[in-house]
Amino acid sequence: MTKEDTGTGAERRHHDRVSKALPVHVHRERSPEKFPGEIVNIGAGGVLLRTAMPIGTNDLLSIDLDVDGENDPIYVYGT
Repeated sequence: MTKEDTGTGAERRHHDRVSKALPVHVHRERSPEKFPGEIVNIGAGGVLLRTAMPIGTNDLLSIDLDVDGENDPIYVYGT
């Protein structure tokens, strides 16, 4: 992909996405404050996340995902 590419996110993606609404909690690295959120879609290259928490481009986040039948949430880290 070159710098001149101006497509939308869907046009620039290299991986397919699956639409799946999943409730999550989101927080910044080393911050105890959690915000509710929702994964809107997910793919091998990332997720589309909806939350009221202000997020910067390079903020390191933790997404806590509660899974039915599991005692502990799954923790995912990324930017």
